[in-house]
Amino acid sequence: MEVNLVRILPTEGAPLRWEVQHRGTATTHNHPPSTGPSEHPTLRQHLLTDAIRRVIAADSQAGVPVSKTLARLALEAPTVVLVPNDVYNERRKLAENPLEGELPPPTEVPVYEPPPLLLQSRIPLDLSGIRVTPTTAGSSTETGTERPAPTRNPLPDPLLNSSTGEPRPAWMFPCYPEHFFESPGAARAAVNTFAARHGYAVVQKSCIYDKKKRIRRVVLGCDRHGTKRAYASTSSAARQRKKPSRRCGCPMEVHLMRILPSEGGREQWQVQHRGTANEHNHPPSEGPSAHPILRRGSRTDAARQIIAADAAAGISVPQTLSRLAVEAPGVVMTRTDVLNERTKIEVRASEAE
Repeated sequence: MEVNLVRILPTEGAPLRWEVQHRGTATTHNHPPSTGPSEHPTLRQHLLTDAIRRVIAADSQAGVPVSKTLARLALEAPTVVLVPNDVYNERRKLAENPLEGELPPPTEVPVYEPPPLLLQSRIPLDLSGIRVTPTTAGSSTETGTERPAPTRNPLPDPLLNSSTGEPRPAWMFPCYPEHFFESPGAARAAVNTFAARHGYAVVQKSCIYDKKKRIRRVVLGCDRHGTKRAYASTSSAARQRKKPSRRCGCPMEVHLMRILPSEGGREQWQVQHRGTANEHNHPPSEGPSAHPILRRGSRTDAARQIIAADAAAGISVPQTLSRLAVEAPGVVMTRTDVLNERTKIEVRASEAE
């Protein structure tokens, strides 16, 4: 199949024109028709706009899976036809040349990879024609003498520093700039608003007081800091909770320092980075719903009234979530959050009686 584009020389005062011409094979093909535009890379690239690239860049920075990016594009841009390979290619291009005004996606620190010789045992071998006589470890069937078992040095954990043995970060996320605020609460809210766009959240880890028992410094850390907590029980001195924990020992920290006012000035709080403000040992989350601190901070009285009204009317939790998405789009809640709010409402109602 061929189609020709022929330049038509203009007459005096007429513009230049190009004409589509058929020359025998314009309608001749040797294959059946395709199932849709997604099978043609030229059509897919033609429909790829800068707006679509910015959607892909935003989802890449937030760590959203490719399947969810395709689902979002199907809703926001139904005319765009993309396949998973197109999204992967655009993410790779954006990582090399990020869009102007956009932050580059988080880069993963290279981890330890075993040398090629240690991977030979993973190569499949055909052992159907070989007869093997089972023997005990450390013995020889030919001589009957003991021989030492082979030893191999243990491989270092890819998330451990080979020199100190301490966990080291594997991801670098941007952190809120070192700005000033009127209170630590306002600073914490600003840091969390910024962090939610980059796949993490912060919580208060500790406070440091001065001699007058006033807060001098507040330490904020990633909400995945620390390790799983142990709880005392009657049967054992310490036991682990059966419920899974999100904590993974993330080292990220940000400090809120109290700045003493000058004469006639007001007290301020400054966000300060001290070495580990950008360091994380986990990939970015899929969205604010993965962080309890962000979900609690987004709840409003209007959302609680909607939950109470639906609970009184016997409306199911999925329908309540759908209503919140329409009437309170800024509220981030999960099914468990709605059930907990309903339980609190029932407890308050029973106490009032």
